[in-house]
Parts: sequence; C-alpha cells; structure tokens
Amino acid sequence: MLLALLLIARVDLMTHEGAARVNGTWRYSDVRIIEVSTKDPSGRTVITNDFEPHAGAADFNDSAWEVIDPPSLVQERSHGRVAFNWYRIRITIPETVDGLPVAGTSVFFETVVDDYAEVWVNGALPRDFGQNGGSVVAGFNAANRVLLTPNAVPGQQIQIAIFGINGPISDAPGNFIFLRSAKLDFVQLSRQQAVRRR
Repeated sequence: MLLALLLIARVDLMTHEGAARVNGTWRYSDVRIIEVSTKDPSGRTVITNDFEPHAGAADFNDSAWEVIDPPSLVQERSHGRVAFNWYRIRITIPETVDGLPVAGTSVFFETVVDDYAEVWVNGALPRDFGQNGGSVVAGFNAANRVLLTPNAVPGQQIQIAIFGINGPISDAPGNFIFLRSAKLDFVQLSRQQAVRRR
C-alpha cells in the first residue's frame, strides 16, 4: 500500500541557514584510483583497481578534509574524466524547523549529483537486488532519496556521506562533479493514513 506523506518542513543543506539549522559542516575530498592485488575467479593473484579514501563509515575521520561553504557545493570539483569524490556532513535533528516541531517525523535526505551518486547513512549503503536509486546510483543526474530515520528525535545525529561519480563512465566527460541539490524533508503520514493504520 502506498502511503500518503505530508511535508512538514524542508531544510536546504546548500545554504548557510540550512546547514546551521542542523549544525552541519560540509567536508570534501577527491578520490584517487589505486592499483591493488586481488584474486581472480580461478584463484590467481591479479592487479586491479580500487580507490581511496573509503569514507562511507560513520566514524571515518574527515577532520583534515577541506571544509566546503554550503552555497559553493554547486561549484565543480574533482579531476574530471573518470573521477570520483566524497561529500560528508553530520546533521543533528533540531527541535523545530520554521517553528514547527519535527519530533516523530520521518526524515528523508535527497540529493542530485552531477552525474551519479551513492549515499551512505550512518556507515551503511543499503542495497537490494534490482534496486534503482535510493542509496545507490539512480541514473544520470537523477535524485537519490534515502530515509534517514522513520522517527526523528531532536538531538539525534546522522552521518551522511555522498560518493560522487563523474559520468557516463564509458564515455568519460570533460566536465566535473558538483551537487545540484541537497535537502532534508521532514514528513509524516497523512491523518487519513494514520487513522487507517491503527
């Protein structure tokens, strides 16, 4: 059954006001492609590629990373061509947004990364077979929308890590990676849906 959701409040994390409202500081790092050894399906040792840093973990130390001014998230970053990067922000659920209490709401994070994104929440990258979007690549310049919590608690901290990908990968572009949007939606079930579910 599809549930109707009522938008209670929205926070634009690409503004000074929005980031400050959730005590968030954006941090940034380029990603380097490195060679590593691994085993192929026959068990032979081969050389392949990996990347660093692996910064999806909730407790990853990004304190030495560049601090990004929220409005500058629209600026192109990375090295172009086949390139990857990380954006990280730890948010704190506020008591209210625009004077409206948000305790008990569901909180969604939505971002559009030029060109693709994977979104880690508290160190997890949930994925299911056949999944399209959410925490994993949704499509070319498509929105990734993930549930941060179904029951917001003021003071609760949530770590968000966005792995940006330049693309299309098989036709490496000359452009770079940037965020088109990054927002939090505080929503609740409509009154009708809440009554029906009792």
